[in-house]
Parts: sequence; structure tokens; C-alpha cells
Amino acid sequence: MDQVGIFALVARPGPRVAGRRLPPLPIAALIVAAVVANAWYLGWTLVELLTDPLSFDWEVLVESGRRVRDGGLYDHDPYYLFVWSPLAAWLFALLEPIGMWGWRLLHLLAIPLIPDRRLQLLVLLSWPFWVDLEAGNIMIFVLVAAIWALRGNTMGMLAFVTLTFLAPRPLHLPVLAWIVVTRPGWRLPIAALALVHLALVIGTGWGPDWVATVLGSGGRELDNSMNVGPSQITGAVWIPVGLALGAWLTTRGRLGWASLAVSPYWLPMYLLIGFLEFNRAGIWADRSQARSGRRSPQPAVRTAAGP
Repeated sequence: MDQVGIFALVARPGPRVAGRRLPPLPIAALIVAAVVANAWYLGWTLVELLTDPLSFDWEVLVESGRRVRDGGLYDHDPYYLFVWSPLAAWLFALLEPIGMWGWRLLHLLAIPLIPDRRLQLLVLLSWPFWVDLEAGNIMIFVLVAAIWALRGNTMGMLAFVTLTFLAPRPLHLPVLAWIVVTRPGWRLPIAALALVHLALVIGTGWGPDWVATVLGSGGRELDNSMNVGPSQITGAVWIPVGLALGAWLTTRGRLGWASLAVSPYWLPMYLLIGFLEFNRAGIWADRSQARSGRRSPQPAVRTAAGP
């Protein structure tokens, strides 16, 4: 089969079922493979959740709260390596009394805050969400804050920017850049929050140790067995490629893919940020309004969807 024939096969639309056109066969196959893989890994994660009492990220976070009180926050312990802001450690010193299961309950309570029930269901049934809950990380909170921030909600923007400063990750950058570019009124408040955070970090006395720890952690996670991103195969070569791809995707408003692209590595819970693709301008809401002949009341957000 020549190249033209292969392209025709890939691009050929699928059959109609109940009045809807199915995706081309190769795309449908990828979707089925993703659903099967999600079900398989989700099953194993639920078994671990019920049988293994350890919540590794939660343990690291509450240990940071203990160490910030004892003066050994950044002692470079390879098991409890803490790379977040020292202010986050103080926060988890306050959160420790809720316990591991209280923290996991907060993950479940975050799902109803997603403003679309279908997206709530997708997140609830996703393997990345349950990995996030089982490990005790914060990606569900980042996702919810990002969804509301991109809709222009003030509390969502405050939450997302605060999480970005407390737990800085490259995958936050596309959403942060989008907010700065498309919401000029938020540029000064974001700069003010950055200065306040910097002043507080300097006030803790942990600033130099934090910077040294972050720089020293370098490519530690590239070799993590839980890394499911391209860098598991390519190593550090992915970093410049991902940054370039992420910048291009950001200009197109594809913030879910862009956030993953700029991340040097993908831990399973990081995949949650990909659900921003379903939030592009409240895509389901816009389609229902189009069917009813009504215009979307959020033109600024609809623009974010790109062509």
C-alpha cells in the first residue's frame, strides 16, 4: 500500500452509529487501547489502595511538616526528598492531624467541584486520579483549580497560582502563561503573590537550601520506574523537544497537552492535567448551546479552544 493509501485509511471517517460519526479506525483502536489500559491499571491501584496502608507522597508531605519544626527540612534524605516550597511544609504541619484517610477523602470531595458532570465521571473512572488519591499527591486539586482559573473564576485563579508557588512544577507553566496573556488584570496580582511568597520563603531561612535541593534533584525522576512519559525512553532529550512542543500547543490553546509536553517526566497522576482538553471552553456546554441555537456566554473562554 502506498503512502496515499495509508493516509486515506487513517483519515477515513468511521461509520455512523445512532446518527453520530465514529472516529477513524486507527483513532478508535487507540481509544479502545487506552480504555483497556486504564481499566487494567485502575484495578491494580484499587487493590493496592485496599491492601497496602502506605501513602508515599502523604508520608513525605507530613514528614516535611515534622522536619520544618525540627530544623531538618532539606537534609537531602533520598527517601524523604522534599522539593516543594518551605511554606508547603508549614501547611502540612497543620494538615497532619487529618490523617492519610482524611487527606484521601479531600481528593474525593474535590471531584464535585469540577463544573461538568461528564468530566467528573471521566476523572472518577480514571487511573491517574486513583493513583493521585492512593499516593496522597495534589494533582486533583491542581486540575480543579486550573479548570476554574481558565474559566476566569477569581478563586480558581488564586488557588492555581498559590499551588504553583507552593508546589512548582513545569506542567503548571502553560496554564500560568495563558492566564498572564489572556487576563491582563491578573498580571499585577500574580506578581504581587510571587513577591509575597518570595519574602515569606526568605523569612523562613530555608530559601538557599530549597534552591540547592531543587537544582540537585535534577533528572532524578527521569529514571523513576513510575515515569510513563516519553523521557522514559528518550531520557533528557525529551526536555528541549517537550518545551518547544509545549510552547506551540500553548499558542493553540491546547493547554492539557501543552502541560504534559513541558513536563520532563510524567508520573501517573500528572496525566490528570490532560483532562484540561475536555475543558477547552466548556466544550460540551458549547456544543449543547449550539444545538439549541444559543450563543455561549463565555466568549473569552471559547477563544481558548483555538481552531
